[in-house]
Amino acid sequence: MIHLRMKWKGWLLLSLVAFTRPATAQTDLQYWSHQYGAKGLLLNGAVIASTEDETAIFYNPGALGLDEEFGLSLSFLTPSFRTLNVDNLLGDGSSLADRDFGLTPGLAAAHFRLFKSPFISTAVTTFTRFRTGLSFRDRIVSPVTDSEDLLFVGSVDFEKRISERWVGLGFAYRISPVFSVGLSQFLTIHSNKYRLDFQKEIVDRQDPARLLYTFDSNLSYNFSYRIGQVTKLGLAWQPGNWKLGLTFTSPTYLVRWTSASYRLRELRRTHPDSLQLHELYSDSAQLRVKTPLSIGFGADFRLGLSRVSIALEYFKNVPPFTFLEDDNDPYDGLSQPPREEHFALRVANKAVLNVALGFQRELNERTTLLWGIRTDFNQKRELEGNGNLSFLGITPSAIHLSFGGFFHLWKNQFSLGLDFAYGLRQNRPQLVNLRNITPDNLFDLETKFNVDTRLQVWTLVFTYDFIFKTIRERRNGKG
Repeated sequence: MIHLRMKWKGWLLLSLVAFTRPATAQTDLQYWSHQYGAKGLLLNGAVIASTEDETAIFYNPGALGLDEEFGLSLSFLTPSFRTLNVDNLLGDGSSLADRDFGLTPGLAAAHFRLFKSPFISTAVTTFTRFRTGLSFRDRIVSPVTDSEDLLFVGSVDFEKRISERWVGLGFAYRISPVFSVGLSQFLTIHSNKYRLDFQKEIVDRQDPARLLYTFDSNLSYNFSYRIGQVTKLGLAWQPGNWKLGLTFTSPTYLVRWTSASYRLRELRRTHPDSLQLHELYSDSAQLRVKTPLSIGFGADFRLGLSRVSIALEYFKNVPPFTFLEDDNDPYDGLSQPPREEHFALRVANKAVLNVALGFQRELNERTTLLWGIRTDFNQKRELEGNGNLSFLGITPSAIHLSFGGFFHLWKNQFSLGLDFAYGLRQNRPQLVNLRNITPDNLFDLETKFNVDTRLQVWTLVFTYDFIFKTIRERRNGKG
């Protein structure tokens, strides 16, 4: 009865975490931005061969078959402070900053025997795979170059929000005491919101309400899908003191229940007596979803008094494709002649190889020290033809460093540590030089490549695992 009561509490916690929304997140959809579980966080992702808890359902489902413990893993109390600084984007010497403090996306997973067979293991999980929150806002008022009678007013308001949640079921079959194969099937839910409002105006200095020239550009889009599927295959082999792992993760497929909308509006006053408006919008655009497949390899071995963990994961490129497309007549066919226009946004991903290296040092049977380092490369490619999309929303690749401890107390396991990430992206295109505006260049975009973006993230790591029973206890009828 005690075991059943603890198990019920575990499922209750798992359900609660399933509906917990993180307060903050990473900067872009970089594949290795988030890690989960005690070892995943403190070894910095070097766990394709080293995972020994319920997070194996995500990292390597094959390892579920060799896990000697059944329990509940929670990693959602991880406060994070992030700063993102962008220099020279709106002019030489300008600086924009986005700062955020909150909880990073978390994970809950449970590992159990669904069948009485000692060879089959099962796990369930729910976690936030991606959570992006970027926003910039700035406004400037200055005299127009070489004109004392005119004032320039410029502003930019940018926001990008992305969320993706995974729910998964995993199975593993233990072929021998040292070799296991596994499969995890995930359902994914995704939403994406983008908005950029960019305005440049020249007004009469004596009568600022008199608008002489304007360039007002607004682009926004939203899309989502309720169901997508991802499949992950894993092999785990533990010969002697070695641990080896191999994984394959499919692209997202069988995407269903999609919705997509956009709005593009551009207002130009090129002369005090000339005003032009171009506008497109739709609530039923066509959405295409393409994500990369990945192949991962991991190794774990003893070196002196420590264990060394290595993980590599290769993400295949995604060639350029149109993800949002629509043919639209902004005047519903009432203009003469009718004006149907084509709207399209394109994206592409380059191939990246992320690498992680971790170390473990067991001080005693209750305490283990862990530290690690990993890459987190941004796979996004800048494409011509997307207008303002090429300038914003692509953040730096980063290096992560982590350090902490893993502590055992009866059937409870805790981890506590710190992770620091730093990234720098240099010499990117300048959106506009708001400090050098004239009526002649008001409608031009800059061609300088002097924009620098710096990313810093501090994350306090805290995870909790509760062990229902070990395999050994099950065999002996204990616990």
